Amino acid sequence: IIDASIKSKFPGQKYFSMLAYHLSNQAGLGLSEQQIKNEVNISFQTDFDKTLQDILDCRYQFADGSIPCGLPADLLIAYGLRNFGAHQISSVQTIWKRFSEIRQALFNIFFLTVEALY
Repeated sequence: IIDASIKSKFPGQKYFSMLAYHLSNQAGLGLSEQQIKNEVNISFQTDFDKTLQDILDCRYQFADGSIPCGLPADLLIAYGLRNFGAHQISSVQTIWKRFSEIRQALFNIFFLTVEALY
C-alpha cells in the first residue's frame, strides 16, 4: 500500500528506493538517495535482521555519521521490509519479536505518505 501510494505520485519511478527518496524529500526527512539506495540497501542485503534491529534501536549509522531515528528510521524500515518481502521467503526473528514497533513504523509511513503527498 505504501509503495503504491507513493508511486501514484511519482509514476515514472520503478524502484522503491527512489520512491522512498522522493517521500523523504517531500516530507523533509533528510534521507539522501545515496543513503537509501546504497548504504541501507547494502546493509539489509548483508544482514537483514541486524540492520532492522539497529534501525529500530536508533543504532544504525550512515557513512556521514548520521543516525536515523523517528520518521527517517520508519521509512528505512518500510523500505527494508518491502524489498525483503518482495524478494525472499524466510522468517526473521526481529519481525515477530518486535512486531508492534514495526507495525507502528509502517503506519507512521503510511500516514506520512498521505500527509506529505495527498
